[in-house]
Amino acid sequence: MIMNDGDVDAWAAGNLASYYPGVPIHYRAKWYVERTEPRLVFCLRHPRPEFVCRHRERIVIAKFSSQAQPLDTACIRLTRRLVSALCHQLAGH
Repeated sequence: MIMNDGDVDAWAAGNLASYYPGVPIHYRAKWYVERTEPRLVFCLRHPRPEFVCRHRERIVIAKFSSQAQPLDTACIRLTRRLVSALCHQLAGH
C-alpha cells in the first residue's frame, strides 16, 4: 500500500530529501508520502501538474504552474505552506 509501504531511509539517502529538510517522507509507486498525521500524498511532475492528496479528509489539490528551475527550494517551501493552509481551511480546522 502506498501510504505505509515505503522506505524512509531510502528517501533520506536520496537526492530529493534536502528539499524537504526534517520532513519524514517515503516514496512508493511514483508517489511521495509525508509520514505525518494526517498523511499527505503528493507527486512531483515537472512541468506537468503537481498533485497533493489528503486521503482522510478527501482533499485533492492540483497545482498547475511553471518555474525557472524544476526543483526550487523556495517554491517547494511556499507550495508546502499553501497546501497546509488550504488543507487546514478545507478540513474545517
